[in-house]
Amino acid sequence: MENSLIFRIYGNSPNTKILDLLFSFPKKGFWSIHSFFVFFEFDAIYLDENRKIVDIIRGIKPFTPNISNTSAAKYLLEIPDCEIRFKLNEVLSFKTGD
Repeated sequence: MENSLIFRIYGNSPNTKILDLLFSFPKKGFWSIHSFFVFFEFDAIYLDENRKIVDIIRGIKPFTPNISNTSAAKYLLEIPDCEIRFKLNEVLSFKTGD
């Protein structure tokens, strides 16, 4: 998991192959992302502090300027479009360096 400011700004851009990325935000809230210089579609899975899925944005297209969650989230998981079909309120298990 990467949490540096530079990585949060650039994320998957300019990769030609998407990576599964997990972001940990400083606090629970509303976090905007973009897909500038990302050349493939991906899904954004927002999770709360208990790792419960609170928002899913599927099929984000390349060069989308503003993508934002509609429910407060502490984590963001970016995965290739349609790789895994998560559902709202599903709880994920993972370890972080928080």
